[in-house]
Amino acid sequence: MTHRRGLESWRRRLAWLRVLLSRWRPARRLAISSGGAETLAAGDYLCWTWGKDVEALTLLDAAQPIRRIAWLRRPGANVLWLRLNQTWAAPQLHSLGTRDGIGGHAGLRLYRLPWLYPLLLRPPFASRRGAERRCGLGLCRPLWPAPLEPGDDWQAWSDSLDDLTLLRLEDIVPQQPAAVAHSRLPPDDRVGAHLHLHYLEPWPELDAALRRLPPGSRIHITVSEQARGYGGISLDAWLEQLALQWPYAHIRRVTNRGRDLSPFLALLAEGAFDGLDCVCKIHGKISLRDGRPTYLGQAWRRQAVHELLPEADALAALIQRFRDDPHLGVLGPERLHLPSERRGIWDCLEKDGGLLARLMRERFGADRRRDITFFAGSMFWFRPEALAALRTPPPGGWEFPPEPIADTGSLAHALERLLPSCAKFTGWRVISLPPCAHHFTGASNDSPPAAS
Repeated sequence: MTHRRGLESWRRRLAWLRVLLSRWRPARRLAISSGGAETLAAGDYLCWTWGKDVEALTLLDAAQPIRRIAWLRRPGANVLWLRLNQTWAAPQLHSLGTRDGIGGHAGLRLYRLPWLYPLLLRPPFASRRGAERRCGLGLCRPLWPAPLEPGDDWQAWSDSLDDLTLLRLEDIVPQQPAAVAHSRLPPDDRVGAHLHLHYLEPWPELDAALRRLPPGSRIHITVSEQARGYGGISLDAWLEQLALQWPYAHIRRVTNRGRDLSPFLALLAEGAFDGLDCVCKIHGKISLRDGRPTYLGQAWRRQAVHELLPEADALAALIQRFRDDPHLGVLGPERLHLPSERRGIWDCLEKDGGLLARLMRERFGADRRRDITFFAGSMFWFRPEALAALRTPPPGGWEFPPEPIADTGSLAHALERLLPSCAKFTGWRVISLPPCAHHFTGASNDSPPAAS
């Protein structure tokens, strides 16, 4: 009965749509290609496009690059509802990638809808916590065809778009894993890295990234005792293989508390990074939801690792920045630098519960939450001296609760925000890496945030 009522509801909506389209046929029609189009006024649009393959598309405003809408185009006819709450001065359509790796799109036709349409049809738009109003991001709701099969990586990307957009990761589309390549940099014993693993599935990608570091780098790998085996072998057997593959790395099993931050702070307190010019902190982020890995976590990790451990020339330039700038304390991915235009200060402190304020009073004598700066996911390069304010643990040690913990409001989340902030509070510079090249040209994701 419920299913029949739902069908009747949609039939009535489609009937209204046919009537209104027939009455408003003279409404403006725009065809957009990658070359751009005329201004798009604020309002609702019914959009039509044709696809030959599964393809990720993005519509952006070249005059305000922060304004971007992404969606997944499926083979055949595609219909979507688009809502803009601000006027876009220079709209452009770009392809972010296709399943077969061959780009090319035919364009997008937009029919401007009068104000009466939204009142009658009320398309369900997911909220982005005010970001679409604050930044004019716009909203998109695919109407046809049906989603791809569950478990498809491209459908997972589409399902994660609301969260990806808030972190400016909407152009991180599914791709093949990176091939392992050994470093082409000269030996350097004043560079270090810390990798923490609880989930071993990302290891091939992270292994390839670590091998870009200069030979002789001081590498610490911590592995959770509760980590599951990988590749059909037990955790003990996997660790034996790891020791053979990385004979010069310092490998340690740790308890599953505090996620990546507990082992990192333990190494910091032990002086494991002393004598190094700079250290790269990364981890195998997964971001589970309902017990399953999410595409958001995969894109988040890929983007951070891609920017922090790039190819040889870019990595050499990154390391040299710490040697050229004695005041540089922390350097992290530009897109994940918060607060940002899309995620303001109070979005970053959501459900904090006052824990961060208490830590600041204990370490710095005042609540300085309004001045925080950090990198979402807690992956960045740092100078060991810049984090000296957190080197000494509190009496009794850091009291990380046992897993599982909440998505927000825990000690680990508070320390994620405090690590780069403590460098800023003690006079060090916290800055973003220059944005990496995007899948298309003509606009960066946002203007880079100012140095902190």
